[in-house]
Amino acid sequence: MIGQNGAGKSTTFHSILNFLSYEGTISWNDQTINETVFDQIGYLPEERSLMPKLTVEQQILYLAQLKGQPARKIKGEIDDWLQRFEVKGKRTDKIRALSKGNQQKIQLICTLIHRPSLIILDEPFSGLDPVNVDLLEQAILTAKQQAPPLFSPVTIWVTWRRCATSWSCCATATWCCTEKFAIFVSSSVNQRSS
Repeated sequence: MIGQNGAGKSTTFHSILNFLSYEGTISWNDQTINETVFDQIGYLPEERSLMPKLTVEQQILYLAQLKGQPARKIKGEIDDWLQRFEVKGKRTDKIRALSKGNQQKIQLICTLIHRPSLIILDEPFSGLDPVNVDLLEQAILTAKQQAPPLFSPVTIWVTWRRCATSWSCCATATWCCTEKFAIFVSSSVNQRSS
């Protein structure tokens, strides 16, 4: 999704996730989005929602269990995820002890670890240095290759860089446009307007 500040990108996400009341209908896979499908959605909010007093492991487990994942399964995967995202820290470190970039990586791990069918990332690169932008970009592209639809409002230069390089599918994908913003929708997404 591309749009200027105040265009309604985050509001659109909040509407999709039923955080806001709205007129009309939003559906996904021919189903109204409600608590019956929330476990299938991975959402990275623009404002970080990590709990600074928890350890990395506690934070990941807590959010994964909210998505219906068994603690035992997730505990066995944490080290692999930390390594994949090159997190500088251990699973026993407190969230507050991590740098902003590493906290962002933990937040993204929490968004992806339950292997959602729909991933919504609201400003995933906000405040990150170029090295971490590249690392998170690769992680997001890897998640995209695993076939879930992906909605992500990012800064325009990152989006255009992706469209020019990694997202060669832009030529055949669907763009839903309004006066204020555009949404890149994977061709596998069922769309229904209201």
